[in-house]
Amino acid sequence: MQSEGEAVHATQMRLLLAICVLVLGLRGLLEVELSNSLSGISVVVPCYNSSASLSELLDRMVATLESMNADFEVILVNDCSPDNTWGIIEKRCAADPRIRGIDLQFNVGQFQATICGFEHLNNALVVTIDDDLQHAPEDLPTLVSALEQNPDADCVVGSFAVPKQNILRRFGTQFKDIVIEFLYGKPRGLKMSAYRVMRRSTSDAICAHKTIKPLLLATLLKSARKIINVEVPHYSRQHGKSGYSFLRLASILWTATVFGSTIPLRIVGMLGGVSLVVSMILSIYYLVRYFAGGGVPGFATTVLLLLFFGGTTLFALGIIGEYISRVVQEVARTPRYFVRTMTFSERVESDTVLTRD
Repeated sequence: MQSEGEAVHATQMRLLLAICVLVLGLRGLLEVELSNSLSGISVVVPCYNSSASLSELLDRMVATLESMNADFEVILVNDCSPDNTWGIIEKRCAADPRIRGIDLQFNVGQFQATICGFEHLNNALVVTIDDDLQHAPEDLPTLVSALEQNPDADCVVGSFAVPKQNILRRFGTQFKDIVIEFLYGKPRGLKMSAYRVMRRSTSDAICAHKTIKPLLLATLLKSARKIINVEVPHYSRQHGKSGYSFLRLASILWTATVFGSTIPLRIVGMLGGVSLVVSMILSIYYLVRYFAGGGVPGFATTVLLLLFFGGTTLFALGIIGEYISRVVQEVARTPRYFVRTMTFSERVESDTVLTRD
């Protein structure tokens, strides 16, 4: 009887051990699954003059994230707004610790403000969304689901079948896409917008680019191996007006061209080569005419040549001067942003992140 009891006890111990192993294995799988699922979402919202829309945006965003059963944080970066945007952020952060606020010392623009949020987030999935309610927070599960269903994709970008923009802005956006496609190799047919979901590795790669004036779209193209589109609705702006006028888009394109490409310098070099060839041909032509006894064109030809080569020289000097200016800014290590205050204590050490104690 004693041996039979020992056998039963040994069987029970083996069964208990098997159960423990099974539980530990399931726990490990669950932890891996959670780390790759909706367990961590960071939403970064650059804010500027958004006091009229921010409360509604936060209400809808928090409700959407709670319905997804996800651990989340919403990081609001106030880009030195002249209205009461920061006051609203402070109030919402005090009421909900999942909402975090960063107040910048001076205005730096949407791209730098977004990167500031990237450098202070904690979770595995990163969302960017505008503050003007033209992107619906309720569409976020669609974007996140698309990223989970495409493990080889680094970023999912919301595309709009009918953008709610005026004709001039729509033309500017289309022209910008053409230029970005030419300069940075954007895949044909890929549509870009500020409504995105990306993996943490992608946002970290974007932050690793230390240029003073980053163009987020171009940096994303460099940092992500695969970007896919998911169509979502685009809504009309209910408050205020867009800060991206046609001239503003043109300025962004110029910055993208000079900061991220050497194509203008190559154009100047090609233009100089063409000018050299043309001048040599004209020299030979007029020299042959001179020895053949023909008259050499006088004042008109001289003036035209001077204007052509003078204009070409000034154009080349302007391009070179622009690049020298950019080099000086980079060497001076001007900060991309300066944090005036935050509603949370965590800080990320970075050579481009400055904070006030």
